[in-house]
Amino acid sequence: MPAGKNGVVKAEASSGVAVKKSAMDRFISQLDVAATVNETEFDGALITEQVIERMAAAETLEDAIAVQDSGLLSAQSIVGVEHTVIDFDVMKSSKPDATLGHYLRVNAARLDTGEEFTYAVGAPNPVTLLWKAQQDRRLPLDVRYEAKATSSGNEMLLLRLIPARAVRA
Repeated sequence: MPAGKNGVVKAEASSGVAVKKSAMDRFISQLDVAATVNETEFDGALITEQVIERMAAAETLEDAIAVQDSGLLSAQSIVGVEHTVIDFDVMKSSKPDATLGHYLRVNAARLDTGEEFTYAVGAPNPVTLLWKAQQDRRLPLDVRYEAKATSSGNEMLLLRLIPARAVRA
């Protein structure tokens, strides 16, 4: 197929009309490939192992039960928490209204305590930015999330970089 403007390959639609894939469509296609690979590599036992480790490390039985009931954290629940994104897996979303049709299962560590944790993020901006950071070989990356009110009354999740801080000797 001939390359179109900006080097984008045009595909023939069933009607015979040339169709140009948008940048978002191309990005979603990349996520599809990554998710397919990660689904075959995903080991559900890993999540179980992480939960058991957190339950065993809990100070009280009540804390351990809270860990059991917590499930996978959401990025919305860690707004303002400075952390290092270590790496992530791309997962296909089962939510019909998911903008990208995928979410990231992120492995991270808190900057203040070093505690490692895993969370999910499906908001388009953070997913795109974390994907870019991975492609640019910028992981691990120090970040935090902010919530920004939109005109529709919802909140948009934004990813912010944490500036490098001087370390005292």
